[in-house]
Amino acid sequence: MKKLSALILLDYLRSKGLLYPRDFTLVVISGGTPARLSALEGGAVAGAVLGVPYSDIAIDQGFNKLGDTVEAIPAYQFNSINVNPTWAEKNRTTVVKFLKAHIRSLRWIHENLDEAAGFFSQEMGVKPPYARKGVEYYTKNKIFPVDGSVTLDGLKVNLQVQAKDGLLREPLSPPERYVDLSYLRQAQRELGM
Repeated sequence: MKKLSALILLDYLRSKGLLYPRDFTLVVISGGTPARLSALEGGAVAGAVLGVPYSDIAIDQGFNKLGDTVEAIPAYQFNSINVNPTWAEKNRTTVVKFLKAHIRSLRWIHENLDEAAGFFSQEMGVKPPYARKGVEYYTKNKIFPVDGSVTLDGLKVNLQVQAKDGLLREPLSPPERYVDLSYLRQAQRELGM
């Protein structure tokens, strides 16, 4: 299966009239956005999808911003928590505890921007101004909803992008088919939400 960043890149470039493999080649770079930035800096690739704040670091180093993927893909479910449904039902208490911790961590980030930026800087080696900019971007744009919710519109776009890339076949199932919100709803209730 292709990486998420590759699917986003392919869909974005397709929206600009560029087709793979006719117009460009792809290189798989393991290690996420930091590794893609390193590859760009080292000249191993000519372009890369970079999330905030790594895109800002690249611009400050003199690289050109060619566009923003949200132009072509305005909604996207960037992260999800996946679990085997049989195991989850047998371990419901554990799953709900995990989701409660997840929601608390999201709340903490939204309520403690300075500390979250410090943590990001320390753990990822990103200079403090960039770390702060990244945390502000993700909280302001609700990339990770503070209540732990799944963005069903975003998940629908995920499915559509995968279909365009040939990973899924039409007709697509509704995104609700892939989501069991009962665990999340229970965690939210237990947190008084």
